[in-house]
Amino acid sequence: MCTLLAYRNPLTGIELAIAANRDELYRRPRGVFVVLQEHPLVIGGRDPEAGGTWLALTEAGLVVAVTNARLGARRGPEQRSRGLLALDLALTETMDQARDLLESEDLGRYAPVNVLLASSGGLMVASNLPEPRVESTEAEALGLGNRPAFEADPRIVLLTEAGRAKPNEDPGVYEARLQKLLARHEQPSACHHLLDGGTVASTVILLRQPFAESTIVHADGPPCKSSWSRFVFSTGS
Repeated sequence: MCTLLAYRNPLTGIELAIAANRDELYRRPRGVFVVLQEHPLVIGGRDPEAGGTWLALTEAGLVVAVTNARLGARRGPEQRSRGLLALDLALTETMDQARDLLESEDLGRYAPVNVLLASSGGLMVASNLPEPRVESTEAEALGLGNRPAFEADPRIVLLTEAGRAKPNEDPGVYEARLQKLLARHEQPSACHHLLDGGTVASTVILLRQPFAESTIVHADGPPCKSSWSRFVFSTGS
């Protein structure tokens, strides 16, 4: 049950906050969080199986993420990888370009998918279950899981509320609180451990301008027991 939470302008100086857990089958390689493109800079998860991404952000302030729109939905031989769609969107660099591509995309050629485009200026959500649909929203907070994006998901609603920043909260405290939320096992749960699959990676992003002052931390494994690594921007970034 993937968890994806997005918050626009949650605190002064933070344009966008993202808290995300990737849930996958244990037998599938979980991938790494790396530089996907150097110029312009795109950072995100690289899926070694299909070559795409589940979460990426650009130096122009765009975040792209996908979740399965149905728990356990696997890609058929005639369907394109959902991660490749996310990578295509991230490589457009800006929200406007990504929106144009998403609106023109045939979502019917993918297994059940939810798509999020996020920036400080707005959010765009898409799903192809029960039928293709793309909508923009100026909501300040939005969450996605493994139910279709436009269908009520009580677990995600509660987690989204829990992840809102508190007035005048210190950014470091907020970051730590989002990490703790992603490691949560009690209901509503964010971190899952099943027999054949569960939470395999976790990411928290606090997007700032200039981009190099953003905070990106990633746990390469379940966030309840894995250490968090901080992405360090190179001098030329």
